[in-house]
Amino acid sequence: MKHVRNPQRKHIRDPQCKHLILIDGNSLFHRAYHALPTTLTYEGLPINAVYGFSNMLLKAISDIKPTHIAVCWDTIAPTFRHLDFAEYKATRAAAPDDLFPQKPHLQKVLKTFGIPEFELHGYEADDLIATLATQAENKKVDEIYILTGDRDTFQLVSGKVRIYTSGQKLEPVIYDRVKIKEKYNLVPSQMNDFKALVGDPSDNIAGVLGIGPKNASDLLSKYKNLGEIYKHLGQLPEKLAEKLKNGKENAYSARKLVELDRKAPVKLDLADCKTDFDWEKIKAIFNEYHFRSMIAKLPNQDNKTDKEDRSSKSQMELV
Repeated sequence: MKHVRNPQRKHIRDPQCKHLILIDGNSLFHRAYHALPTTLTYEGLPINAVYGFSNMLLKAISDIKPTHIAVCWDTIAPTFRHLDFAEYKATRAAAPDDLFPQKPHLQKVLKTFGIPEFELHGYEADDLIATLATQAENKKVDEIYILTGDRDTFQLVSGKVRIYTSGQKLEPVIYDRVKIKEKYNLVPSQMNDFKALVGDPSDNIAGVLGIGPKNASDLLSKYKNLGEIYKHLGQLPEKLAEKLKNGKENAYSARKLVELDRKAPVKLDLADCKTDFDWEKIKAIFNEYHFRSMIAKLPNQDNKTDKEDRSSKSQMELV
């Protein structure tokens, strides 16, 4: 894919440098579930989401070589966004019945890796990620990668913060400030205003009716932010100005909803997040769940896989 940065570009690093991965647990959990058939089972029950998540975790560890990792989760409790806007995420389909029964198994895997988990009633995982990323920057962490399947955290990208996700062909893509500029012709601090204009159907956020990505990008390139756009409606073509005028309330409501909270009451303890992996224990948990094709990806393992795992392995290359 043109312009895609190689996430493995750094192989030799100063051992004193800190490299943190913050994982959007719900995003990856759902993505893994839908990437693999539920015929992957453990004790007769689907285990596909655990397999897929584990595979993506190993891939990120191989690519980024982090010194620290943490996972953040949504909770079932309403957030401050739901209290401000009752229809927030109201159009989302319910999770499959066989998805969240897999979560205890995934948490068992995460515990074996020694990866801490964060969740807090009233906050989304993205708010916790925003808070932890901000704290990590203040703690002089050298690089922070947000592992996610969506783009809600693009607003957090900075000189140190990057988004690790996948492109159209599901290959790893790193979004830094250069990549966001290439794709949107904007800087990360403009991404919330961009979403305020175009909306976000996945979260049931309307935005301004009739304003698409190109209009939004052009307006923000010229006027820099939402406030300046509305100050200069008189300079815009009449039809465009009318759309913006009619959608002003929606735009400012959306702007408030998409802003992540960087001051959630959670605390980053880097010592708890350190990647002191016990690969023998990880091998044992993968054996327990019959994830034999992933054992070959662990350090100091041969590359042989059982025939019964080859089908699963080829499918996982798409995750």
